[in-house]
Amino acid sequence: MEAENVKTFEAGPQKHWSEHKFEITGLPAKSKCFLKEQMGMIGMEVSLNSMLPGETMPFVHRHRANEELYVFLDGDGEFQADGQVFPVQSGTCVYCEPSVRRSWRNIGENDLTFIVVQSPHREMATSQVFDGEVVDEPVQW
Repeated sequence: MEAENVKTFEAGPQKHWSEHKFEITGLPAKSKCFLKEQMGMIGMEVSLNSMLPGETMPFVHRHRANEELYVFLDGDGEFQADGQVFPVQSGTCVYCEPSVRRSWRNIGENDLTFIVVQSPHREMATSQVFDGEVVDEPVQW
């Protein structure tokens, strides 16, 4: 569906996310699909990620202004945050403020798949729960 205020993008089944490639000069290509430009988002960045068994993030990084939320969907990995290492698996969610030094790796036998949501680190005007409102319109199923 395409409308002025609604966009869709078909990333394919999760098991095929490793086919999406993102390259940074001087580093091996990563299985990552950024959605900001694909979707025309202006307030956040979202990426779909897949790491092969044994694959690792080749550097530690942090952000200047953006916080990140990692939502692990499948696989087994380890996450390093400010020098501490802890396990991640399906259902693990990791929040990092911009200054947190971070990296991760796949320690399992299957792909490690996860979604990363990145947005400016500032207070929201209101909670997402209270930002929504019921509209007097029938559901169209």
